[in-house]
Amino acid sequence: MMRPMIRRRSMIVPIATLVLLSGFASQAAASHAAASPRAVAAGCSIPHHGEHLGPTYLTSLSVSGTSCDTGLTVVAGYHACQVKHGGVKGTCNSSIDGFRCSEKRGPSIPTEFFSSVSCKNGAKRVSYKYSQFT
Repeated sequence: MMRPMIRRRSMIVPIATLVLLSGFASQAAASHAAASPRAVAAGCSIPHHGEHLGPTYLTSLSVSGTSCDTGLTVVAGYHACQVKHGGVKGTCNSSIDGFRCSEKRGPSIPTEFFSSVSCKNGAKRVSYKYSQFT
């Protein structure tokens, strides 16, 4: 009668060990993912001072392979480059912190235009949309 009890115990120990190890592995993976400063693909919140980044209204910002802070830096740098090359209606053909940007201007009226900008630096991407009073 003692023998079946021993078999049950001998199976409980390996099963409990597997459960504990799988818990540690998933916890380690989760903490590694949380500690990573780079986003796989993320929509970024726009700070209240977004209009001070350059464009009149920054309406959306998303990043991939980099941080939202880097995205905000690219927005500000791109706008400064535009102003340097023709004012708010200017175009920027320079690299911004290693990012090459292309812009597509959308609808406009005499006092405002809308635009979307896509910037790339290897696998890193920054995309944003803005409106600009002229």
